[in-house]
Amino acid sequence: MRIQNHHRRAMTAIEVLAATVLASLMLGSVMGVLGGLTRQQRAMRMTTSAPSWHRQLADQLLWDLQNSRDVVASRDGVRLVGFAGRDFASGRPTGRPTAVEYYLLDADNDRFLVRREEQLDARTNDNWRIEVVCRGVKRFDFGANAVDQAADRPHLNRQIAPAPLAERIPVRIYGADNESPLFDQLFVLR
Repeated sequence: MRIQNHHRRAMTAIEVLAATVLASLMLGSVMGVLGGLTRQQRAMRMTTSAPSWHRQLADQLLWDLQNSRDVVASRDGVRLVGFAGRDFASGRPTGRPTAVEYYLLDADNDRFLVRREEQLDARTNDNWRIEVVCRGVKRFDFGANAVDQAADRPHLNRQIAPAPLAERIPVRIYGADNESPLFDQLFVLR
C-alpha cells in the first residue's frame, strides 16, 4: 500500500509578519539612499554654480574663525586673534599665535578685499603675508561690522578692546552694484 503524504505548507502569521518587516526595512533603506543622492545632487549643483573663490574664501574664513579667540573690528576691517596660523610655504597648520585681518584696499582705481596673516611669535622679519581675496568690492560685512572705507594702512588703525567671537557670524561681500552680495555665508561656530 502506498501512503500519499501531501502536506500543503502555508505561511504562518509569524512568517508573514517577518516578511513584512523585512520588506519595510529594505524599502526604507532604498528610500534613504535615494534621498541621500538627491541631497548630494542638490549640494553639487549649488557648489558648481558659485565661483571657485567662494569655496576657497568660505574654507579660509571657517579655518580663521574656528581657530581664533577674539575679534577686533574697526572702520577699516576686522582682525581675528588666535591660533589660525599656517606655514607660509606648505600651508600646514602651525598652531602658533596669529592675527588675521580682512580689510579693503584701494589700488589702481579698484577696491580689493585682502587677507593679512601675521605670526605674532615669530622672531624674523618675514612673519606676515598678504593675499587678495577678491576684487571689485564696495562693502564687506562681517557680523554686525560693515566695512566700506579703506585706509592706507588699516592694520595700523586698530581698536583697543577685543571681543569674543559670536556663535553665528554672517559674512557678506558686496560689489559695485551693492544690491545683492557677491558672497553671502553664515558661519556657525558652536
